[in-house]
Amino acid sequence: MEQPEEASRVLAGVVLMLGLAIAVWGDTTSSAQTSDRAAQAASECKSIGGKVNYRNARGQLLAYFYVSQRSCWNYSQITYLSRPAVTAGVTEIGEDSGWTYDGILRKRDFYYTYKGNDYGAHLSSRKGGFTVCQKGGGCYQETPVIKRYAFFDKAGYQISKG
Repeated sequence: MEQPEEASRVLAGVVLMLGLAIAVWGDTTSSAQTSDRAAQAASECKSIGGKVNYRNARGQLLAYFYVSQRSCWNYSQITYLSRPAVTAGVTEIGEDSGWTYDGILRKRDFYYTYKGNDYGAHLSSRKGGFTVCQKGGGCYQETPVIKRYAFFDKAGYQISKG
């Protein structure tokens, strides 16, 4: 029969592994601390957003795609990542011009090695879709991509629009 102390260690290990599995799956919030407030209090944090706007020849906004995410770091690891928030849509002028928003077409979230640290950097990427149908026929797609990078040492953040 296992000793109570050993059983507690086994249970703690299972809980830790389950927590790590949940933290890196899908669009969930991940944190190295037991609470988001603790992770943010013990670290430096920053919210970064990137946007793609589509305008007509007169400069009027037709459609927009915006992604933001908050991350925290303590110079040895990324301690917190919020769920990426996406705001996208088509204005009334855009609707009148044949624009429709098709939703998020692709999501990518993963950690990767940076400066020798296996979980030293993180990429969140969102690809949106818009269909534009012109009067007189013919439709085409606009597919903005916003990539947000976070690093454990605050080496930088970068938004790429594709």
